[in-house]
Amino acid sequence: MQAEQRRAFLVGIAVALVCSILVSLSVVILRPIQAVSRERSRIETIIAAAGFTGYSDDIFEQFVPLIVNLETGEYRKESDPERWYAEFPEMIRDPERCTIIPKGYDIAAIKMMPKEMMVYVLYNNDKPSIAILPMYGSGLWSVMHSYLAVDLASFTVAGIRFSEHGETPGLGGEIDNIRWQTNWQGKKIYDYQDKPRFFFSKSPIRPDSEDAQHTVDAISGATLTTDGVKNTLYFWLSDMGYRNFLTKMNEEAQ
Repeated sequence: MQAEQRRAFLVGIAVALVCSILVSLSVVILRPIQAVSRERSRIETIIAAAGFTGYSDDIFEQFVPLIVNLETGEYRKESDPERWYAEFPEMIRDPERCTIIPKGYDIAAIKMMPKEMMVYVLYNNDKPSIAILPMYGSGLWSVMHSYLAVDLASFTVAGIRFSEHGETPGLGGEIDNIRWQTNWQGKKIYDYQDKPRFFFSKSPIRPDSEDAQHTVDAISGATLTTDGVKNTLYFWLSDMGYRNFLTKMNEEAQ
């Protein structure tokens, strides 16, 4: 009886060992595949925000990656975007590479922000045309990551795409709805005082009104999610976010 128990024990150990080896091998084998998939998804999201469709290395090569100092608006070209993306999750938790946001200013509810962010800029005849700005902020259930494409000559929205969130499907999750995202196109992001101005309205807005230039239809039943989107937008377009960089780009675009 003891011999049978010993054999059963050894068989169990052997099976567990084989399974652990197979799991480890699958992780090693799948990791580069997953990395390629994430990169492809990110590229598709970035070029879609700028108004292009589908995956295309040729199109993406037109987008120049820049590292932006958020305090000064100064920028430099990034030679290794993948390295930056790989370091980003650790970066946003590193006090030495981040700025602690004063409580009264943290409308996006992210507590700390990187001192530098990587953006993509599409040039036209050697002049900056569209900037694709990564943004993130808290929604109802999750941190929402998105790319906002800004027309640098007019400070209007060229497009927006969300790359990651955990909002409720059918409600807040409708921020992924292409028809809703399309409503953003052409909307102004600053008012006449150069302050961020953007609204989500549950009722119709007169097309000829001043507010119509800054307003997108609200998503029914998703007030807290859209409030989070608005707060994220206001934060990243403010002086603490991309405002100084966008000002420099706007001057270069003229």
